Amino acid sequence: MEFQCVTLQDREKMQPFFDAWRLENSELSFTNFFMWRDSCGAAYCIEDGVLYLQMSYCETCPMELYTPLPLDRSRNFGPILDKLVDYQRSIGEPFEIRCVGEPVRARIEEDCPGRFVFTEDRDNFDYLYRSEELISMQGKKLHAKRNHINRFLSMYTYEYREYTKEYLEGCWELYTSWYEHKEKAGGPGMDGEPVATRTTLEYAEELGLKGGVILVDGKVEAFSMGELYRPDMAVIHVEKANNDLQGLYPLMCQQFVANAWSGVPFINREEDMGLEGMRKAKLSLNPCGFVQKYTLRLREE
Repeated sequence: MEFQCVTLQDREKMQPFFDAWRLENSELSFTNFFMWRDSCGAAYCIEDGVLYLQMSYCETCPMELYTPLPLDRSRNFGPILDKLVDYQRSIGEPFEIRCVGEPVRARIEEDCPGRFVFTEDRDNFDYLYRSEELISMQGKKLHAKRNHINRFLSMYTYEYREYTKEYLEGCWELYTSWYEHKEKAGGPGMDGEPVATRTTLEYAEELGLKGGVILVDGKVEAFSMGELYRPDMAVIHVEKANNDLQGLYPLMCQQFVANAWSGVPFINREEDMGLEGMRKAKLSLNPCGFVQKYTLRLREE
């Protein structure tokens, strides 16, 4: 198997596989693999009608396999996984597939009964929200968020604008300031996040992304980027705001959904990576559900 780095020109070859499955997993999109291509070595291989994917979240970590996607959904997963087992053995790495979603897990169990072990990966569960709740911020569970937004509105005047490259450098200035001053929370992917964020801002139009920015006194103080992932769900890939302006984060979330995704029932705000602060923030927005994911390994004989 020969994996190659993801380029913009590869979208035409890769997208049909993502379209064939339309899984809820936020990482299984061309945008995700493209935005992490430089910082995490995101790569792909297409053989015999199957898209194979891999990525590494740090320089010292081995490349990790992700859910293989056959173009024909009726294909048996047994031979596909056999190929990956042989590939991992050939490079001296243990066999493991990350972020396997429930529909694929069920199919593998059906096609390969008892052969694999699935371990729940709570740190990579995606958070799902109803767009109407994020827009209205109504209900007891979102009371604190409404208060934060109202506090911001009592102190500042803002403008919401659709993202264009006119705002690229303003967004980047905000991001670099946020990154330099944030607490070093650690976690997979954080070191590569600046490159991924810059890539997203630079290629938003080419990737078909939607974005929004909030200006305070003419300066970008918050921005968000996402895409229509399925007809019923949008995924938010990036969201950053000035932490010094209390209430700006929930306002950015509310305004982006209201302006870009009001006609889409569900919003996927991705995973928390096991980071305590991020988990608390995502739970505080009252998720309506989760996209469960598992790590797949061979069952020990």
